[in-house]
Amino acid sequence: MLAAGAVWADERDDEIKKQTTPESTVEAGVGFVSGGNTRFGQYNGMTKERGYLLLDGQYVRRDDATGTWLGITGRNLGLEDRELRLEQSKQGDWGYFIDFSQTPRYSPYTAVTGLTGYDSTTQTVNGQAPTTLELKTERSALAAGVNKWISSRWDVNFSAREERKTGRRLFGRTGTDFLVDPIDYRTQLYEASVGYRGEQAQFTGGYYGTNFVNYNSRIDVIGGTGTGFSPIALPPANESHQAYLGGGYNFSQTTRGTYKFAYQHQTQSDNFIDVSTTGRSNLGGVIDTKFGQLGLSARPMAGLSLVADLKRENRDDKTPIVDYFNVSTTNTATGVNEPRSIHSTIGKLEGTYQLPAQFRVTAGFDFEEKKRNTSDVYIVSYREKTEERTMRVELRRSISETLNGSIGYAHSRRTGSDWQNTTTTTPGQLGSNLVQPFYLADRDRDKLKLTAGWTPLDQLDLQFRAEGSKDDYGGRTLGMQDGSARLFALDAAYRFAETWQVSAWLSRDDSKANLLSCSSAASNNNGDIGACPNTAASPIWSANLRNVGNAIGIGVKGKATAQLEVGAEFNLSSDRAEFRNGPAPAGVTPPPDVTYTRSVTKLSAKYALQKNTGVRLQYIHDRFSTNDWTWENWTYSDGTRILPNAQQRVDFLGASYYLNF
Repeated sequence: MLAAGAVWADERDDEIKKQTTPESTVEAGVGFVSGGNTRFGQYNGMTKERGYLLLDGQYVRRDDATGTWLGITGRNLGLEDRELRLEQSKQGDWGYFIDFSQTPRYSPYTAVTGLTGYDSTTQTVNGQAPTTLELKTERSALAAGVNKWISSRWDVNFSAREERKTGRRLFGRTGTDFLVDPIDYRTQLYEASVGYRGEQAQFTGGYYGTNFVNYNSRIDVIGGTGTGFSPIALPPANESHQAYLGGGYNFSQTTRGTYKFAYQHQTQSDNFIDVSTTGRSNLGGVIDTKFGQLGLSARPMAGLSLVADLKRENRDDKTPIVDYFNVSTTNTATGVNEPRSIHSTIGKLEGTYQLPAQFRVTAGFDFEEKKRNTSDVYIVSYREKTEERTMRVELRRSISETLNGSIGYAHSRRTGSDWQNTTTTTPGQLGSNLVQPFYLADRDRDKLKLTAGWTPLDQLDLQFRAEGSKDDYGGRTLGMQDGSARLFALDAAYRFAETWQVSAWLSRDDSKANLLSCSSAASNNNGDIGACPNTAASPIWSANLRNVGNAIGIGVKGKATAQLEVGAEFNLSSDRAEFRNGPAPAGVTPPPDVTYTRSVTKLSAKYALQKNTGVRLQYIHDRFSTNDWTWENWTYSDGTRILPNAQQRVDFLGASYYLNF
């Protein structure tokens, strides 16, 4: 008994020591990838068949005399998605950090093209024999920040971050010539804030600013079929500045108010690559956004809690409205830019009441209104204002100590102002009106949600969730008709033998949308399907769109011996997109289904050679397949082809040595 007590005391002392003096660690090793790929290594850079350096570490030390902490953390230092952070702080007094990160993104597609100059702003179509071109971007960021507690209630913070993004991105131009966007961006972000923490009042006020620069302003193209479109402008420089104030006030122990106010000024005044035909040299873009939010939460009586929230955002596009192009008066365009001003009001009122027999009911009302600017010329149907109201109720009950569940229902209705039912040409004539943006359309939505949690044994946890919704669109017989969504998910975890755990999960989501349209219609119509000729050459056709996703996973981990920890995990996911268009005009083939399937198997083992040293092994088998026809059957006018890399199989094996100190 004395020996057992001594061992327990040693373990307790070790645990206390870990809390007061955290361990530092370093881990180094090598990993090998079996084959080239564009998906397994898409965000870590392991896309080639070769070995890779695996290097991670964390150094943590506390100066007991001053209470100062020092931390240095490195992750994936041998790979392309590396991170390195230095931080030092004295709790309740001051702190600072310096952070570097790098993130690659390899395109899942590979181009076979004769384009030359793809890393420059002067590109030549078919300037060489076709060759394989890797499309990749890389983002690197350097950030630093400091914070200081002026007193027990006041603190100040400042941080700055600069990101550089370079690389190649898929691009093109009218005439279907393949081009590359030679990305060379710089983004700077700054934030400064002052905070106050009182017993009744708390607030944070500050400034947040961004500055974006594109070092490549244009692409000049030589050759190709779209010779009338050169040079081509690239994203212009812009900046934004925001001042904000937010916080809360405790009126009593049962009532609290919250608020947030912000003002943002955004500009885009970068020079055009050429002066417009009407003499304009830059957009002079200005957007001012005002935001306000007020909230109140209270418990006016035992068992009842209330929440109210109101938000208002006015996005005013103050960009000068001018004529940029001399266009024909028979077109549905005037050459005048169209501003994008949106004024939004969002409100919520919610109450929760504790009923007898451990029932709890929550009821709420949500309101959203959006007003948009109007234009004299419309390309598609349009409405100035939309309103959406939602009534919802949820009943929750703890059935027993091991079982709880809830059921919720919500009904939403979106309406709006009168439609600008017909598109308008510049002489004021009516145009074709086949497109109605579904985010503006009248819609009724009913949604039902079920959740359950069950712990039949101390070692077993089960979580279940099911959701279903039905959308009905009204007001027009052309365009979106109805839609639905279903979601089912089940998670389970089982613990046995004290040191082992098995987990499993599965989910299925199924979304549908159905619409009606036709190839042509009478110019003067208000979205009525009766305006469609419905002939063999121009039939009324439907699109029964559907997306189905299935996923399943299982994992086990535990200690096989005192020195050996093992784990295994398998994940399988499958997504299918269905188009189901028909009937199609003569000579037109409806698009086939597209599927994506991916399975990932992971095996891991960690063996302790000594108390503070050991080895770690990891094996990953990754398989991906798709029948995506989007690129498979497409060829650019210059002969360029995009390979979708539809079948990929990768094996990764990693071994590393770790040291804790």
